[in-house]
Amino acid sequence: MKNRLIMHIFLSLALPFGLFAQLTSVQFFAYQIQCLDEPGAIDSIVDSRYDMVILEPTRTEAGMEDFDAAAMVAAIEASPGTALSNKITLAYIDIGQAEEWRYYWEPWWVPPTETEPGVPDFMVTIDPDLSLIHISEPTRPLYISYAVFCL
Repeated sequence: MKNRLIMHIFLSLALPFGLFAQLTSVQFFAYQIQCLDEPGAIDSIVDSRYDMVILEPTRTEAGMEDFDAAAMVAAIEASPGTALSNKITLAYIDIGQAEEWRYYWEPWWVPPTETEPGVPDFMVTIDPDLSLIHISEPTRPLYISYAVFCL
């Protein structure tokens, strides 16, 4: 209960005016980080009654650099949810991990294994649960991996 109160206070101070009230009104939300380029995927989200949708920007996938993420977000945010007149859209961004299928992956890079670091040396280990590659942050002694949700 104490942690929930602290988070409530933090969010009410950190978020722009009105957004905190919107977030507390969310009844249903969706978390969709794959297949957004499939025919009808965006329309399905637009037509849904979700109040909030968490999406991956999609254009970070190799071959998807021209994906119109702005149009996707605009269409989703213009559609109603169950409790809100317009859906809230959050972007899922995974920081501290590298993936072979992203546009930034260089052909000469070698992914790490469970016992050996990768090349270049900022790829330190794999995540056995998610098959993602943890990268190190030069200013910290340990590898990092975390996800960020952006408004």
